[in-house]
Parts: sequence; structure tokens; C-alpha cells
Amino acid sequence: ERDFRLLVHLIHNRMLSWWDLALNRRAPIYASGSHLHGTPILYGAATNYGANFGVSAGEFYDLFRFAPTEIPRLCAALRMPEYILPNVSGEEGLLIYLRRLSRGDNLLDLKCVFHRSIGSLSDIIKAVAEHLRPIAVAKLQTFDSELWCPWFPVFASAIYLKCEALNCCFGFLDGTFLRICRPSRDGYRGFWQRLFYSGYKHQHGLLFQGLSLPNGILALMHGPYPGGVYNDLSMLEMSGILEMLWSFTEINGVRYFLYGDRGYSIEPGLIPPFPRASSMSDREKIFNSRMSSVRVSVEWTFGKIKSLFPFLDVAHKLRIGSMPLGSHYLIATLLTNCHSCLYGSESAQYFNCPAPELEYYMRE
Repeated sequence: ERDFRLLVHLIHNRMLSWWDLALNRRAPIYASGSHLHGTPILYGAATNYGANFGVSAGEFYDLFRFAPTEIPRLCAALRMPEYILPNVSGEEGLLIYLRRLSRGDNLLDLKCVFHRSIGSLSDIIKAVAEHLRPIAVAKLQTFDSELWCPWFPVFASAIYLKCEALNCCFGFLDGTFLRICRPSRDGYRGFWQRLFYSGYKHQHGLLFQGLSLPNGILALMHGPYPGGVYNDLSMLEMSGILEMLWSFTEINGVRYFLYGDRGYSIEPGLIPPFPRASSMSDREKIFNSRMSSVRVSVEWTFGKIKSLFPFLDVAHKLRIGSMPLGSHYLIATLLTNCHSCLYGSESAQYFNCPAPELEYYMRE
């Protein structure tokens, strides 16, 4: 019996020492350590954008959605600081943020890519988002009349050449729905459920309203708005987009308009389709059909955001209150516009309207 107790004691001590060793090995990874196995993996200029350890240009683009040669231009355009955190360069921080958005991976997956702890990755992503959010708000929630107004006649001509229905339309206005995880704060019938649950979409979510141009750029993006309270009309009233644009849309005596879907009504500066009715004339039906064929380009632009950054399309990971969802979507919109400036877009190809140079678009 004494030998048996001694054996149990030895086994118990051995298990405790194993657990302490395992915990010490994992604690820097799951808590606040700086790296995984001694040295973080860098994908920036320090390693020639991954080429030093065999990452090809195509693999780099798949990881970060931008080619290695364009990363310095993107960092300069986004005014990334030299260091976003102590010992973390602005370039590396931006690459980690791009990787976070470009996959549906969680932080446990990212730590294996960058050899950094979850705590460190979380701090970097938060710091980059805090740096980019004011830039995204300034660029997407105020209209850059100096940049876009000279292009109104070009945009109107490009749209008319495609539809031959309206010769004074320079862009398309529409709302988009960002699906999110069901809030768990107050069960199934509480205030938070009613605030974010959309009966139309049958999903919890946030709403944004964007102005898409024929060159594939989202010139304006307002939001977020709770998905259970707002619709296209109420977002239009809250955002003040039409009032903002009215003073800029008359050029050389010609007034230019936006075109929206059936969710909008006739407003100064906005033209919707003719309402469906048995008394619709053939000309009205043809107008609706032709304008619908070009209005779909706004859906291509919204779709490009989630195509480039699938993290925003994984609803069960988008938890309201635990992450800045509105900031992430606005920043993803800005990054999508930057991508369109560098590589073009489906809308730009369809309307034959090139986007501006990245540096000119992102100028202060």
C-alpha cells in the first residue's frame, strides 16, 4: 500500500509538471506574449514581401489582396505611421489587418501565419483600425466635389451610352445589409433583438447607404444604421446625402441626378423608377428596364467589398458590441476603393470609366 501511494504521488507530480510546462509554453500565445516560437514572421519590406522565404507575388496577393509592389503606395496613401505600436511597423500592422479582413479566419489561425500571440494580434488590429477609421470617415462621409464634379458629364455620358434612357444621371444610390451574429444580451424578444433584426431580410444586421459611381468607386458610404429600424428612405433622410450634393450637381446650367431603386421616392436630386401599375405605358416600362440594367452596377460594387474581404460575410463572427463592425466595414470600403484605383473594377470596365490614380484619390 505504501508503494502504491508513492507511485500515485509520483504520477501526480509528473502530471503537474507536464501541465505547468504546457501552460508556460502556451501562455504567451493565448494571452499577451509577443510571438510564437521566438521571432515573428514579417511579410513587409524587411523580407522583400515574403520573397525571402518563398512567398510568390501571386501567393502574396491572395494573402493580402494587394501586390507586393503596391504595398508601399498603399501605406503612403493611407498615411501609415512608421510604427503603429512599439516594435510593430505601420506596414506590418497594415498587412496583419488586411490578412484579418481577407479571410474568415479567427485569431488562432492568424497566430500561425504571423507567429504572434493572440493578444498581440488583437492589439495590432485595434491600433490599425483606430488609425484608419478617421481617414475612412473623412473620405466616405463627405463629398469630394473637387475630385468628382468635373467627372459628372463623363459619368452621365457613359451611363447614357449603356442604357439610352437618362442622360443626366451621374451615379447610383442604394443601401446594403451587413449580416451580423444574433445579439445575446436580452434573449429573443428584447430591445437588442428588435433593434437589429430585419423582418425583410429575416436576419440580424446593420445597414449602410452608398453612392456608387460608374468608375467603380463608392464616393459616399453612410452608416451603420440598425437593421431593424431603418430602411432606404429613412437612411436617406438621416444621412443628408441629397442636401449635401444639391449645391454641387448643377454644372454649366445642367442639373445632374442620382438614380435609385424602388425603395426610394422622388426627391430633389434623386430619380426612382416609375411605380408598378397596370396603367404603365410602354415607354415607362422600357425606361425602368433599361435603367435597371445599369443600376445593377451598384450591387457589383457592394459585392466587391465582401469578395475582397470575406471576413465581413461571416455573420456568426460579427458580434455587435465586441468589435467595431461599423469601422471595419467603412475601412473595408475605403480599401476596396483603393483596390479599384490600382486594379480597376467590373463597373469601370462595363462603363469604360477609369478610376483616378490612388495618390490623387487619397490626397488630403
